[in-house]
Amino acid sequence: MRLPKLTPLQSRFAASLAASILLLFLFFAFSKPNFAYALELDSIDHRDHNHPVITDWEEEVQDLQVSGPREDGEEDIYQSEFLGVHRSIIGRADGQTITPLLNNEPAKDYIATGAQLFYTFTQGSLTGPKTPTIPAFPPSSGKRAVNSSEIPDKEEYWGSEQDESSGWEDQTDRIQDMRKRQTSQTQLFLTLNVCDQPTPTQPGATGPPPQVSMYVSVDAANQHPGPGSSDLSQVQVVVDSGYGTLSINVTDTVYIGLDAPASVPGFQGNYSFEMTASIDAPYASYENTNDLLFVDSDRASAFFISTNLTSLNSSQSLKDQWLHLLPPFGIFINNANDTNFPGIRNSFCGLRNHAQIQGNLEGQDSNDIKVKMTVAGAGIPQQAYYVPGLNASSTYYAIMAIKSNYTQSGAGTVNGGGTVWNMTQFLTKTESNCQLIHNLSFCDAVNYAVPANPNKFPDANLLGTWYDSNAESIFQNFTNSLEQIPCNTTASAQYSLAVNCTTCTAAYKEWLCAVTIPHCTDFTSQLPFLQPRNIAQNFTNGSVPGLAFGGMAFTPQDQTYLAKSQSRFQLIDDVVAPGPYKEILPCIDLCYALVRNCPAALGFACPAVGSGINGSYGDDNVYNGQRTCSIPGAVWELQSGSSNVIIKGNLALTFMIICMALLI
Repeated sequence: MRLPKLTPLQSRFAASLAASILLLFLFFAFSKPNFAYALELDSIDHRDHNHPVITDWEEEVQDLQVSGPREDGEEDIYQSEFLGVHRSIIGRADGQTITPLLNNEPAKDYIATGAQLFYTFTQGSLTGPKTPTIPAFPPSSGKRAVNSSEIPDKEEYWGSEQDESSGWEDQTDRIQDMRKRQTSQTQLFLTLNVCDQPTPTQPGATGPPPQVSMYVSVDAANQHPGPGSSDLSQVQVVVDSGYGTLSINVTDTVYIGLDAPASVPGFQGNYSFEMTASIDAPYASYENTNDLLFVDSDRASAFFISTNLTSLNSSQSLKDQWLHLLPPFGIFINNANDTNFPGIRNSFCGLRNHAQIQGNLEGQDSNDIKVKMTVAGAGIPQQAYYVPGLNASSTYYAIMAIKSNYTQSGAGTVNGGGTVWNMTQFLTKTESNCQLIHNLSFCDAVNYAVPANPNKFPDANLLGTWYDSNAESIFQNFTNSLEQIPCNTTASAQYSLAVNCTTCTAAYKEWLCAVTIPHCTDFTSQLPFLQPRNIAQNFTNGSVPGLAFGGMAFTPQDQTYLAKSQSRFQLIDDVVAPGPYKEILPCIDLCYALVRNCPAALGFACPAVGSGINGSYGDDNVYNGQRTCSIPGAVWELQSGSSNVIIKGNLALTFMIICMALLI
């Protein structure tokens, strides 16, 4: 058969096609293209920090032992190792096993006294993606996210109407990628939270057992850091009251060792803990600041406030965002006679397991604890706590805490292990005739103990309502008098260019609540600035105080002195009949501010020195850490290190109507 004759163009195409086929044949004959082995590729994405990087498969295989006879006659036992599954789920390992940690995934385990455990955070996990977060609080607050420099600021997010998926995650990824290009090191946060510790075997223990020791190494030659390794290749992390943390910049695998102290006489049991590594922020945190302020107590309850949640100069919009939040902070309370408590007081999981009273933390809360958002001076947001169920004449520790700084908590989340603040120590009262009242509708800044009689007012709410209603009825007389003053007029026609009727009204209300609702404390207290009241009366239980009772030598003449023989407001003795007590006097600044802020036409004046002022008002000083006078909403017992003591309402405001009737 005669072949068809090709045109010149067809001839060139045929030659090119033949050459191409020949080249493809040679390529497949002498090369090994990757797609030919696609089924043999590791399915783990090594950029994912949730999967450990396996650099040597043979080393992993060596850890798997199949049962069978050995040369020494013993039989090997198969011990499975599963990636991403903690040893506590599949059984205990020997002391030399190294457990891999995953980002923000706590290794929850226990360790016996005298034992060691080891963990590692691999180089592959260091370079993995960070965990996305959504802050739980508005920005620019005193309780902002821990190590928030590692997370983009979200002020724009909170100030917009966007939803949570409006590009925030994309922005986070871009910033994180930029930081990775800027440096080859990764900041790693290691945290140890001790959740349980050995307990005393008999009463009389003088303190908690020793702390677990934590060691960290970045040297591949020291993969089991601990007391038996060279100090030149490791660092020991201080573990204080159940919490230890270390922040380091690293480029390669990190090794962690935990060493439990040897058996301690008088204690039994093991330690349990959460060991966590994070490239985002500390999984659990302890803040060494006094952000929980003790206001006052009676013999069975106490009242606290947080420090400022915004600054004085914060926008009203930001303050409103805080005030409209559900109260985010919880509280732990524990009696100081629990000698084991100091061993776990800085650990969130330790407090969750052992604190005697817990509130606003979900799960193990004491239902009677009440929390609310409130305001201090200039409308600064705070959180308030009312804690009942306490014992009389007892010393307690109170600790503020939060489950997370973000919208999610628990394993796999940033800061999911909780944050606790430094503890606040306080004392409950001894006697029953000073009772704590709070949450009043008119005198809303009053959150302290007042003269009481449990026989006449067994319910503190009813007692508070009586005091509040009485003050509000007197306030109505003041408003009638103020209506005679030309308040709504031009500035030049008002009684002052510096103040007005609004500031006068606030001053009067502050003063009125302070003098009609006395701040009560134990009659047996020996603080020198207290004013004795009702010294000639019997206690509510019928007993009679001696002349030297209460740490002050009273004379028969004292019983006739009005400032000591009765309450500052006669209606209190007529209706409540509290018996003997001592009063923390209102601050004299309240009266001075009243005169300064109100029209002279109302005739307000303050007592002169030597003319009754000593039995009516106190000076605003500090005596052994305690304020020497009372202002509604103020913190009476000042905590060391707390410079921002908050006063609710305008400091030093008040009035003097019906003065001589109220200021004995």
